Amino acid sequence: MELFQTMHTQSTKWWNALLLAGGILAAPMLPAKLWILEFVAANDGSVLDEDGDDEDWIEIYNDSNATVDLSGWSLSDDAADLQKWIFPPGTSLDAKKFLTVFASGKNRRVVGDEFHTNFKLSSGGEYLGLMRADGSTVEHEFAPTYPAQVEGASYGVGQGSGASTIIETGASGQAAVPIDQADFNANYLNWNDAPGSTFTGSTWRAVTTGVGFDTAIRYDGWLSESGDFINEMLGVNTSVFARLPFDLVDSNAVNGMTLRMRYDDGFIAYINGEQVAADREDATPNWNSLASASRSDALNDEWEVFAINLENVDLVTGTNVLAIHGMNRSLGNGDMLILPELDVAITGGVTDTPGYFSEPSFGSANEGIADEVAPVIKNVTDTPDRPVGGVGSAPLLITAEVSDGTGSVDEVRLYSRIMFGSENMIPMNDGGTAGDETAGDGIYSALLATTSLDDGEMIRWRVEAEDDDNAVGLSPPYPDPLDSDRYYGTVAFNPDHNSSQLPIIETFVQNQAAVDTVSGTRTSLYYLGQFYDNIQMDRHGQSTGGFPKKSYDVDFNKGNRFEWREGERRVKDINLLTNWADKSKVRNTLTYEYLNRTGAKGHYAFTVRMDRNGEFFSTTDMVEDGDDRYLDRVGLDEEGTLYKMYDRLASTSGGSKKAPKDGDKSDLQVLITALASTSVANKRRYAYDNIDVAATINQLAAYATAGITDSGHKNYYMYRDTHGTGEWRPLPWDVDLSFGRKWTGTLKYFDDNMVTNFEIPETINPLWALMQTTPEFREMMVRRIDTLRDDLFLSGANAAANGDWIKDSIIAIRNQIGTDADLDYAKWGSWGNNFNMLQGSDRIIDTFLPARRSFIFNTGFEVNNARIASTEPTTPSVDIESVDFLPLSGSQDEEYIVLKNREGSADIDLSGWKLSGGVDYTFPEGTVIIAGAGTSASGYQGLLHVARDSASFRARTTGPKGGEFRYVQGGYQGQLSARGESIELRNDSGVLIDSFTYAGTPTVNQLALRVTEVNYHPADPTAAESAVLPGVVDSDFEFVELKNISRASIDLGNSSFTEGVEYTFDAPLALAAGGRIILAKNPAAFAIRYPAVSSPLAGPFIGQLDNDGETLRLVDGVGENIFVFTYNDRWYPPSDGGGLSLVIRDDATAYNELSDPAMWAASELAGGSPGIGDTFWQVHFNAWQEGFFPSAEWLTDGAFDADPDGDGRKNWEEYAYATNPLVADAAQVSGTEVEVEGFDYLAIEVRRVSNGADLVWSLQQSATLVSWPLEPSVLVTNTSNGDGSETAVIRESSILGTDERKFIRLHLELLTE
Repeated sequence: MELFQTMHTQSTKWWNALLLAGGILAAPMLPAKLWILEFVAANDGSVLDEDGDDEDWIEIYNDSNATVDLSGWSLSDDAADLQKWIFPPGTSLDAKKFLTVFASGKNRRVVGDEFHTNFKLSSGGEYLGLMRADGSTVEHEFAPTYPAQVEGASYGVGQGSGASTIIETGASGQAAVPIDQADFNANYLNWNDAPGSTFTGSTWRAVTTGVGFDTAIRYDGWLSESGDFINEMLGVNTSVFARLPFDLVDSNAVNGMTLRMRYDDGFIAYINGEQVAADREDATPNWNSLASASRSDALNDEWEVFAINLENVDLVTGTNVLAIHGMNRSLGNGDMLILPELDVAITGGVTDTPGYFSEPSFGSANEGIADEVAPVIKNVTDTPDRPVGGVGSAPLLITAEVSDGTGSVDEVRLYSRIMFGSENMIPMNDGGTAGDETAGDGIYSALLATTSLDDGEMIRWRVEAEDDDNAVGLSPPYPDPLDSDRYYGTVAFNPDHNSSQLPIIETFVQNQAAVDTVSGTRTSLYYLGQFYDNIQMDRHGQSTGGFPKKSYDVDFNKGNRFEWREGERRVKDINLLTNWADKSKVRNTLTYEYLNRTGAKGHYAFTVRMDRNGEFFSTTDMVEDGDDRYLDRVGLDEEGTLYKMYDRLASTSGGSKKAPKDGDKSDLQVLITALASTSVANKRRYAYDNIDVAATINQLAAYATAGITDSGHKNYYMYRDTHGTGEWRPLPWDVDLSFGRKWTGTLKYFDDNMVTNFEIPETINPLWALMQTTPEFREMMVRRIDTLRDDLFLSGANAAANGDWIKDSIIAIRNQIGTDADLDYAKWGSWGNNFNMLQGSDRIIDTFLPARRSFIFNTGFEVNNARIASTEPTTPSVDIESVDFLPLSGSQDEEYIVLKNREGSADIDLSGWKLSGGVDYTFPEGTVIIAGAGTSASGYQGLLHVARDSASFRARTTGPKGGEFRYVQGGYQGQLSARGESIELRNDSGVLIDSFTYAGTPTVNQLALRVTEVNYHPADPTAAESAVLPGVVDSDFEFVELKNISRASIDLGNSSFTEGVEYTFDAPLALAAGGRIILAKNPAAFAIRYPAVSSPLAGPFIGQLDNDGETLRLVDGVGENIFVFTYNDRWYPPSDGGGLSLVIRDDATAYNELSDPAMWAASELAGGSPGIGDTFWQVHFNAWQEGFFPSAEWLTDGAFDADPDGDGRKNWEEYAYATNPLVADAAQVSGTEVEVEGFDYLAIEVRRVSNGADLVWSLQQSATLVSWPLEPSVLVTNTSNGDGSETAVIRESSILGTDERKFIRLHLELLTE
């Protein structure tokens, strides 16, 4: 018996395993219930593995309440071989979680990577089982076989889980408004309790939600007719009460509830008498309570989400009641709304009743089990060429690939509709006629007539396939009427489009009155050759809601997201914004272009022509919606937090949370509270540590120069880099009041005056105010405004001399809109001076731009009394003052670089500057280092700290750190090396501003530790090895050897492999001077193959050494790179599956030479020499080739038979003779005689490559110089030259006679694969 130790990568606990002759002792099994919840044996490509292959898959679910160790458990498709595929050590499955294993036959068992079995599943049916680690206990099985499987469907067991909306918009209930206290006492007793209580609501009336009233058009579509209480509330009472019942089949199965609300102004919600949510509520509610504050109408564009704490709710099986007390802000307030939706999440147990799932639920709970599967329909024609329509129009060929479900296909039908007419059905056939290309191939066809189509009309179609069991399959599947396409479709060509140069978005609206309401209606849309059906379209905006030409929100179904531009990531929704108030029609597009040029991360925005029902409707601006996909597109973290703000950062209720939609606004409250502090010092300190100062300065400077006037009080986003820096920054929204336009109190949108002297009001928003009233932030803004006006807004002289991009953009936009602007003007008219697009845009060019440029360059543009002036030198003096490459804490995330502004009084704009060398960093737009001494007395003004990780820098326990008013940026790539290096600072034109070189102080482990052997593609397990460790595969024998090359013991603890494979060594872990340690993929497998190795053994590591080669990175306990090196499988072919290791030739090879193939070799022995070191090894042509030629030349100048230096020797011969293939030189070969034991022999002395395992050296002998047979040869001497070459003397085997005349020559052969 042999004992070995190793450790789990994710834990600091050592674990022991006993390797016995009979196998490994397993730990006691946990009580568990794991299920093969679902599997697919005929993947249709809906789920792909890491290789992009549509392999079958098996999903395992842990239905217990504890984590289960799966080490040694197995899957099998053979009841006679239950351990066919075994889970590797370290595999576990948490409670109520899923684990997917691909049944691909690829046999991958790497913890942390995708699992792949060594078998595939049969679609015809076979055994499938999950077994415990003892190899005999069956946890769950489909036996004796599962039934035949259907392509695209899955099979498994049911699971009573899921989420549903149990109270929807339009839900039935009761509501009432009390007349007075007496009425309340008499008719509202127990009004918010469960149905079993005594409720005296005789005066309540039956309603459907929503409830309230509206004197304008804000809430039309949300308010029901029965829920309209205008007579009872307006001027009478501010409170309304509602009761909405809902039923639960099993209250114990509820594991989550979420309340979604649209409300104006406040409310308190109860479930069964317990308060569950509230906002702007009266602290002491009564019959006529007022809301504590107003709530913006616009916030109702999004649902407000409230998570319900189930511990506070006594749910019952049967009927429960959601009761809401709605409150208006005042008696005279002209609108009021209460509109709830209630979601419930249910978790049920697994039921041991198998069946089919037409929609596999990869990685989630199973729903919709059935004992049959309808025919499967795929690849329905969805993007045909647009038909011409009318007489002679060619039919559309519609095809669909249809395959059997559990029954046999009996009939395939094509249903079509023109516009909103009734459906027409025609059969589809697979008989090779009527458009069908090949009979019996499973592709059904039908010809869809288009002669009845008028110009611009849509035609839609769907396919049904029915089998002999009367099961019907649908395509599109249409699982959710509110979130899935009902039809495929296209649109007849419209000749009116020939004159348009705009992108054209064609909409089809049956209920045109409904689409102009906030509740909207379902519509269809065609854009860029793609059809979107049954999508939601509703009115957008507050003030613009009263315009004759309205804005719209368009929400696309999750199965068919919108492609706004070819090649870009599809989006969930878009905004089609009215430009009716903007007579120029260019401001949205122009302003977002301006913002994006400043780096302010604006939305995409451009004008489109919108048709409705085949006719021109309007020109409108397609503008990106603010959500997680917008964040991703502009380079921010899509998992960050995004709020759409409707107030001046005064209340969390003024922020609509767009991402993530979890309802938690605690982070926004912290921001609001900090900015509301009465202490200027506290606000400054908070800003330095929690605000992205550069981004905020940049956006405000961009707004100031472009004259964006409608922001700060609302109309902006707040974004927090939640998982990174933690910093907040504003993001732009609603920018059409710009370039001369401003909202005024009397005329509102409709003021024809051109505003050219706009400056951002310093008190409109606490963040805006902080940036403009705090001296250092104000100086930053002044400097950034100066940059933007010079580089982007341009002075009149600069524009005239070098081109005016703003003017050119305006002309380009309006030229594209072209004649569509005339159609828009004719349909919708104008206002005020009634200018058309040409007149309105000319007014920006001719009136606004000259006056605005004069103002911001000449008149005296100011930020809170700070004058904008050009004071930055042409080549400013900024130094890299210092670096901290090895923080005292031992965390490299705390390292930093300090920049110092050496100008006496000038503030320096670093936007677009770069740091390079050991790190890589581009300074974001808005980065300004103001002038200052850089001392604590000066508040560190004049310095910029560039941190590897700004959050870690601020968390330092010793200075510099957060809380010290230090200007910090973070997130550079790379890290400062303790070995020393050079850093360069260049400006945005690439000019070198400063360089900084430091010597460094390498860590102990950097000096002492080296990688000396890598066995990345071991030989297959032997029969004996498989018998001891069932299920073992070749990758289980992978290992990496490390050596301490120093003369003292080192502590390897907390050193980690972080790239290639993952593993952290436990601490402390001493490695003796000259000692070696083996990191094994599977310590048990390693111990079987290498029983004599006595070096310390660690593992298992996560991941797998790549057989094609990869980069391995080892960092020490303080995060310094010990080594980063890349190996390649082509260096030494015997190490790639032949069982040989890569071995280092010199243990003391420098860390920065480890990626050089000349430093490595293939081991002499199969399996390598772990724990010992190599005295002999093998080299190969491939590694030599890589040392001289880039990969692009391997088939040309670097080819084995090429002669790039023209010296007559091919590359492989240069390799053999250890000569340079790029320099014409001579091989060192000479003839000689040697005496051995008194006899003379002819010999050849040659300088050659050492240990060339792919070379065969021999002699040929001849007496005639015509025939040269091979002569047995003997190596006499072999002397190393110390440079990878050796001098060898090779003699013939026959003795040289006294008068014998003979010749010898070298014969050389290269062994290739």
